[in-house]
Amino acid sequence: MLNNMAKSLIIFDVEATCDINIPKQKRELIEIGAVKIENGNIVDHFQKLIKPKKNSILSNYCKELTHISQEEINFADTPLTVLQSFLEWSRNSVLGSWGDFDPDIIKRELHKNKIILPSDIAFINIKKVYLSIKHFPSTYSLQDSLKKEKIVFNGTQHRAYDDAYNTYLIYQKNKQQMDEMIKRIYSNSHSFA
Repeated sequence: MLNNMAKSLIIFDVEATCDINIPKQKRELIEIGAVKIENGNIVDHFQKLIKPKKNSILSNYCKELTHISQEEINFADTPLTVLQSFLEWSRNSVLGSWGDFDPDIIKRELHKNKIILPSDIAFINIKKVYLSIKHFPSTYSLQDSLKKEKIVFNGTQHRAYDDAYNTYLIYQKNKQQMDEMIKRIYSNSHSFA
């Protein structure tokens, strides 16, 4: 898609442990969802729940926000298993997310689990690309951007796969401009956050 090194664009999203009193840097992954895009079309998807190591009991706030139940988390795979699976699935790709939180927590969890990020995977902030093309304020959320594009949200907000899919809908509607900017960014660097 982007050049010989990157075969695919993957738009991904994560959900993490959350409570009003938990700072972002202390949150742990509870879900990764993603769509793999080649030639503008979704060719595969990834969706896995993760049982956090330290805070394995979800707060009521988190369960209400994400619609992920405690039972689902109790039977989820470990961070190590899911991260390894996600990285293998993501080889030779640029990983795009709606903001910096998603790659930041992935990198933090990789470090905690002593996993090295493969050199053929790079991150890019899809939100920054989109907002710079549209000249929208940096405060625009995914929902604000969908409304501007006249796209109805598909699925459940704050579920990783659904958020990734809806980000893809924005990408798909603006594919030519976004691809041009992503190619420019990617040709200048192989590490985006």
